[in-house]
Amino acid sequence: MPARTRTRSRAPLADALRSAGLTVWFDEQELVLGDSLRERIEHGVVHSTLGVVILSHAFFAKRWPQQELNGLYARLVGGEDNVIVPIWHHLSREQLTSYAPALADILAGESSEGIEKLTEQITTDTGEAQAAQYDHAERAYRA
Repeated sequence: MPARTRTRSRAPLADALRSAGLTVWFDEQELVLGDSLRERIEHGVVHSTLGVVILSHAFFAKRWPQQELNGLYARLVGGEDNVIVPIWHHLSREQLTSYAPALADILAGESSEGIEKLTEQITTDTGEAQAAQYDHAERAYRA
């Protein structure tokens, strides 16, 4: 796997969501040598209930995370509700708007709220323990 900057909240958030009863796909724990990144990620985007996406400067500096987000966004504009659950990580509304203006309209959590609060919000907002898939590079995601 390529080296990448990681947020400290990714693995603990994935663990907390699992503990709350969600099924979580997290690249660091799921991908093995020889896996096709594109195929595994596309499968997750297509079969997920939602994507918890940690948005940060590092997220927007990389191509793969944005392609994954594009897949989730395509589902959103195709009529699916609440497919994207954004978490802002050291990112202001103005900064997010400069990267992806349409995402600034989606109610988001903030990493500064802490893992416990984010987990509570995500599990409450999903209404039940649904599958949550956690994305790779700077985001947690997909259910």
